[in-house]
Amino acid sequence: MKTKLKIKPQSLKTLIILLNLCFVLSACSSKTTVLFNGDYTENIDSRETFNKLKGEPLSDKYSNIEAVKVMYEVKTGKIFFISSSVYPYHYDFAYEILNVPYSLSVFNEESYISSATRKFILATIDYFPDANIYAVEFVGSDLSNNQDITLLFYKIRDNTFFGDDLKLLANTSQIQDLISKNTLLIPYITPDVVFSKQHFQPVNTGEAYGYLKRIYNVKNANDSINYTDIMLINQNPIDLPQCAAIITTQFQTPLSHINVLSHNRKMACMMYTEAWIDSQLKDYENQLIKLTINRDTFLIEKASIEDAEKFWKNNNAPKTKKLKSDLTIKQIVDLKDINKKAENYIGSKATNFGILNKIQDGKTFKTPEGAFAIPFYFYDEHIHQPEIYPLLLQLWNDTALQNNKTALEAHLKKLRKAIKDAPINLALVNEVEKKMKSNDYGISYRFRSSTNAEDLQGFNGAGLYDSKTGILNDDIKSVSKAIKDIWASTFTQRAYTERKIFHIVESTVCMGILVHRNFPEETSNGVAITTNLYRSDFPGFVINVQKGEISVVAPGDKIICDQFIVYNTKELGERGDHIVSEYITLSNQNDGKPILSQDQIAQLYAALSKIKAYYYTNFYSDTGYQNYDLDIEFKFDGDKGLYIKQVRPY
Repeated sequence: MKTKLKIKPQSLKTLIILLNLCFVLSACSSKTTVLFNGDYTENIDSRETFNKLKGEPLSDKYSNIEAVKVMYEVKTGKIFFISSSVYPYHYDFAYEILNVPYSLSVFNEESYISSATRKFILATIDYFPDANIYAVEFVGSDLSNNQDITLLFYKIRDNTFFGDDLKLLANTSQIQDLISKNTLLIPYITPDVVFSKQHFQPVNTGEAYGYLKRIYNVKNANDSINYTDIMLINQNPIDLPQCAAIITTQFQTPLSHINVLSHNRKMACMMYTEAWIDSQLKDYENQLIKLTINRDTFLIEKASIEDAEKFWKNNNAPKTKKLKSDLTIKQIVDLKDINKKAENYIGSKATNFGILNKIQDGKTFKTPEGAFAIPFYFYDEHIHQPEIYPLLLQLWNDTALQNNKTALEAHLKKLRKAIKDAPINLALVNEVEKKMKSNDYGISYRFRSSTNAEDLQGFNGAGLYDSKTGILNDDIKSVSKAIKDIWASTFTQRAYTERKIFHIVESTVCMGILVHRNFPEETSNGVAITTNLYRSDFPGFVINVQKGEISVVAPGDKIICDQFIVYNTKELGERGDHIVSEYITLSNQNDGKPILSQDQIAQLYAALSKIKAYYYTNFYSDTGYQNYDLDIEFKFDGDKGLYIKQVRPY
């Protein structure tokens, strides 16, 4: 008999029992019977009524949410709790049931901003089972004032069985502003309260077959893990071996290393806080299972070896890829005059940086000053030295070495050391130092990898290679050391492994270097995705930002960054011109306050819009504009403002 384990967040056992008990008690204690006509009701007297009304949330920003649309008619004072599976949008209900005679754009104009002619106040009641919280949520574009928000809040409170426990979800820039001014005085919770109680996160939905293995230390497990294993981990490692799927106990942001790898590899991945201690999961350890990850649930069942082998064969078919490189450019490259073809001799990162430099106007955003690039030619020259090249030939041609993880790791370490120890072209070093001095942006510069094996469509390569600081007249952080360290990082374990997974021909990989002045006064850093990852039919950019130099891409365990969606209300139709944001999490490194000010968010939004429009117009993708997604890294550097340091396909 096939046994199955289906787990919902907080999975489980206790939650299901408590909810069933809640249903019974609420039904028994209800004083009145509410007639529900299938479209709406005017009060929610019990959990049973809530269940009849609830629907799927329109956004995937949290998992395991039950949502009920609510609408207050200003003229009549009536409140409508809407059957949200029948009418997923407020306008659907208003048009079909209340017979509003105007278009969606007019409805939005009159319903999301406080005015004397306002006809409706709109919101959603979210129930978060993991936290046992009912909260009123306003959409980010809603510019309601404190009187309208307060009016609707208390109307809901007075007409629901959970009213005494009701909270306002303070996740929009408008509500946060009202709270900061002490004009909105109702019970509220911040997004981090909801986020901290989440037990499940579908990092990358899908299915996988594999042997479930508990890994105590990922770094030490390389030899014991292969593509037929599903890894259960309790940490946020930077390096991950090839495997079938990942179950982690740590939350992941869209640009975390695990998230990026799972999406690049098209590999099922999930976060479940109880995974490490869950007894039911423990029963499946070392067994062959099928893992299915959906938006708010996951399913584990025993699998047959026949089904697993068929799945592995279909998903691991090799398709080798040779990379392009132009070795004819033999001098330092000024990035002011390059075009997209430059990626063939300085790599995608440096090329995109040059394009950013053309777009920037010094007001909307800047690019780090003093930038130039070292082309592939000098890397190729360096690795052909007799101390290095035989090691490369062995790496490229020895299949036994390639398939022995321990021996491979030792060989890569030896290769990196050889690259660092071999003499460097002194003429190159002199030219780089001369360029740094002539730029007059200080003595400290950042040297960044720019290979032909990163920042590509279908191969992000984020986090695979190193960045180093080179300082003029410094023996410890010398320019020559920075250059050789970057070249050597071509052969880190994580970089080689990722290229192998994507069947990239190793002998075609080349490393260029992007160089620019350093960031001495970094107040915040972040990554933006130029599409709404949580709601495909809605505008917005997803922003991940952290205080100072704390990494967004590779945070330490249990470190959470600010994450929010930002958009302009004019994108929704003929309404206003307001930059609004909806927070999903708040950093746990900044005392519960947003890291960026509203002025900074508006500036960032303008910069992202400008970059997206340019790339979409000049480097057209198959997708439509709204879903055209770029991965953009940024920094706010003290009083110098916003810097964009990198753009690549997401």
